Amino acid sequence: MNLSLLWPRGGVPRAHGERVLVDVGDGDRVLLHFAPPRVAGGTVAVIVHGFTSSADARLVRSLARKCAARGFGVARVNTRGSGASLPFTRRLAHAGLEADLCAVLAALQRRAPGSSFALLGISMGGNVALRAAAALAAGKGPRLSCVAGLSPVVDVARCARDCDTAPHARLYRAVFLRSLRARVAALDRAHGLGIDRRALAAVRTLRAFDELYTAPLWGHASADEYWARASALPVLDAIEVPILAIAARDDLLVPYDSLRPLRRRAGVRFLATAKGGHCAFVARARGADEDRYWAENRIVEFLGAP
Repeated sequence: MNLSLLWPRGGVPRAHGERVLVDVGDGDRVLLHFAPPRVAGGTVAVIVHGFTSSADARLVRSLARKCAARGFGVARVNTRGSGASLPFTRRLAHAGLEADLCAVLAALQRRAPGSSFALLGISMGGNVALRAAAALAAGKGPRLSCVAGLSPVVDVARCARDCDTAPHARLYRAVFLRSLRARVAALDRAHGLGIDRRALAAVRTLRAFDELYTAPLWGHASADEYWARASALPVLDAIEVPILAIAARDDLLVPYDSLRPLRRRAGVRFLATAKGGHCAFVARARGADEDRYWAENRIVEFLGAP
């Protein structure tokens, strides 16, 4: 695991802004933290965290602080079963749940009328953000200005299979599964869902988890069907706003060649580095940027690009 993900980010406050509960249409609600743009009608950056993370992750808070400093509004979203959303949801989010993000955008539009929205997705959150951008194409809903992905997943099946089988991903897999099992168990305790706790405890791969939990809960026949339907790959060409993607060739979770369709798509600004791991882009020394977290700074600049 790339330990630079754990390096402290100085000056990252825990200020939450307004806590907003959004009904996502099936009795579940997700909680987000919202601060309006400095100028009425300004852009709102909507940040979607990664797999097993939350809106309070240091990377999310750092991005939010930088966006707010530039005058953008900020919404940090806790997906279903994550962070502060856990008490309000009966199901855990999945990689293709763009409908929840569209519901969040509709709620934010009512709080920030006249604003446009920039979707910022981290890792698996990048997959959700890209799918939401495709769903909202051609003016169907809140107005998007752009979408950005940091180490974005676009091929869910490829990433899941690699995480399950690649020796170098063993630690990531263990961390993910520990978090997933704990979240499902917490949902079961809170809502009495009748989860088979013994079967859950025996899960040792993402495939096994998705076969046991995700696929049946969300109406898919198998993990393979869920992965295929959740992937952003089939909908990339429907996106009508500018796209920024930042990736590393040494990413242990998102194989670089899985991003080839995104790299080749027109309208994508693709920044690639030899080093950087998964979401851990740290410059060797401070240069023209305010800090060493240069990828965050490129995303904020992208929001302000004409």
